[in-house]
Amino acid sequence: MKIISRRKLIQLSLLGGIASALGSRSSFGKVLALMPTPNETEGPFYPVKDQNDKDADLTQIEGHRGVAQGQHIIVSGQVQDITGHPVANAVLDIWQADANGRYRHPRDPNPAKPDTNFGSSGKCVLVSQKCMLK
Repeated sequence: MKIISRRKLIQLSLLGGIASALGSRSSFGKVLALMPTPNETEGPFYPVKDQNDKDADLTQIEGHRGVAQGQHIIVSGQVQDITGHPVANAVLDIWQADANGRYRHPRDPNPAKPDTNFGSSGKCVLVSQKCMLK
């Protein structure tokens, strides 16, 4: 896994800020919008055990009657290559803390009770270039 340097991250952040200031209509802004996303490291609480129900809906676990606590949001987007074309069959791997701020991970120091109706991680395959995570 490639680690991005702090200096490179600051440079990319500054370029992103310039692109935002110029707006998406300028040529420079469009080029910067297509820059590759920097590689990221796995977060400190990436799931260590796979769960059976690993889909795009973290608010409902298969076989559970209840739904996750907290405010439910829908995240949407698309994956594009550096020329702006959609990337088919891209896999989005997500993980999230529950409404109590608790990750389903043995090293999470949060003493809060975990939400047993919250699917802490999921995957979505972009077959039609779009994926919605709920």
